[in-house]
Amino acid sequence: MYQGKHENALAETQKEMDAARNPGETRLAHFTRAVVYMDEGKSDLALKEIGKEYAIAEKLKDAGSMSGDVAATANILLEEGKTDEALVEFKRSNDIVQHSSLAADVKAANALFHHANIARVMIARGDAAAARTETEALRQEAEKRQSRNQLRLAHELTGLIALEQKDYATAIDELKQANQQDPRVLYNLALASQASGKTEEARTYAKQSARFNGLPFMNYAFVRAKAEKLLAAL
Repeated sequence: MYQGKHENALAETQKEMDAARNPGETRLAHFTRAVVYMDEGKSDLALKEIGKEYAIAEKLKDAGSMSGDVAATANILLEEGKTDEALVEFKRSNDIVQHSSLAADVKAANALFHHANIARVMIARGDAAAARTETEALRQEAEKRQSRNQLRLAHELTGLIALEQKDYATAIDELKQANQQDPRVLYNLALASQASGKTEEARTYAKQSARFNGLPFMNYAFVRAKAEKLLAAL
């Protein structure tokens, strides 16, 4: 996939599918196929694979996995600019958990993360005020829990809001405090650096994002091609 050989990559995922020994391994194969399709720019086919994942989880009545699959669907829709549809799916993802028999702490953690999902939709819509409200709710609860991961996420969202508002200095400062192992964060740092005239920094971040080459996951598929394009332009 990272060599641009998507057909070969899909052939490998078929071998993975054929060798699957249990539903979990079959689900992983579908997810990997979804990542390959998304990396190739075929979001419609990626959504179909996530749908197949969901069907397996639904049959097993696995609420946690069902919620994750719906959230993955929402993220793909959001990436495609379909904010209304994404919002519906994010809410459905949270509802699945809240109406399940999962532990109370799992429900609380999911509700907290739901603020981040809604914030992303609001950022995409250009509604900075609503995005800030959701981000602040996330930040306050993360501080109470002393959750470093959630605090990094709050910094990322604050950085994205600033980026949309063309406040590039704040965007850079906040994104540097976000998860540096997420190529999407690195890509947005490249954009903020480019916009503020810091070409060398932009090139460094774009390269880190484009050449991340980690295990397949959806955030990388969302930005890899864009980061390569930006790197070439820089």
